[in-house]
Amino acid sequence: MDEKLSAFKFFYLKVKTYLGIFDHYCEKMINAHKSLVGMMNYLNRSVSVSGARMLRQASERGCILVTGHFGGVEYIPLFLAANNYRPSIILRFKTNTLKQALVKKSNAVDLELIDADSPNVVFKALNAINKGRILITLCDEIRDWRPSKKERISLFGQALPKDRTLDILYRRAKAPVYFGLIHRSKNHYDLSVQPLADGVEDISLSEASWKRMEYYIRQYPYQWYQWPNFYTEVKKYSMELAWNEA
Repeated sequence: MDEKLSAFKFFYLKVKTYLGIFDHYCEKMINAHKSLVGMMNYLNRSVSVSGARMLRQASERGCILVTGHFGGVEYIPLFLAANNYRPSIILRFKTNTLKQALVKKSNAVDLELIDADSPNVVFKALNAINKGRILITLCDEIRDWRPSKKERISLFGQALPKDRTLDILYRRAKAPVYFGLIHRSKNHYDLSVQPLADGVEDISLSEASWKRMEYYIRQYPYQWYQWPNFYTEVKKYSMELAWNEA
């Protein structure tokens, strides 16, 4: 009976995860192609935020908001822009059509899009922070990490090389950092913002971000979209580590 119950729970989570991925791509298309006025009205009706006052105070001198491919992440930048938070976001565009649609929409509000594949990305990110903007960046783009040759991080019990990107950005920016995830529930989204680092303390932002990220993924595994990439990268890095340590 216990084995059957465990198998059912696993199947249930697997189905919910696939449905969550479907929701994610629907949200991506809605964000790109729904009218700007319609999107802003929809987001203001559908999204609630905790930690808003704290984030607004920090944004007056620039800050970093770390998030991940979780829940309604596609809605975070425009929601913040609609509420005058002056966000900038580092992102990759899946298609040129999607890029053109998002750029057109962002130009109509105070939302800066920083193409992760463009030159001088770190300089553009630091410049956004120095202008008092909220820089949104994702910590779980595992395929695009700049892996450390010496330092390791544990993700779901698996040892992987630590990503150096966030640590480099944190050391150069010297700005406060917040962690924010937008949880999807039925007909509603909850954006939770929490302090992560004050810009002065000597921490690994990569490791701190992942500890917080892993906590929420364990609570809501079906709201995370990176499972296929995670499996692929864990397999690749595990083989590399085994080869280097042999």
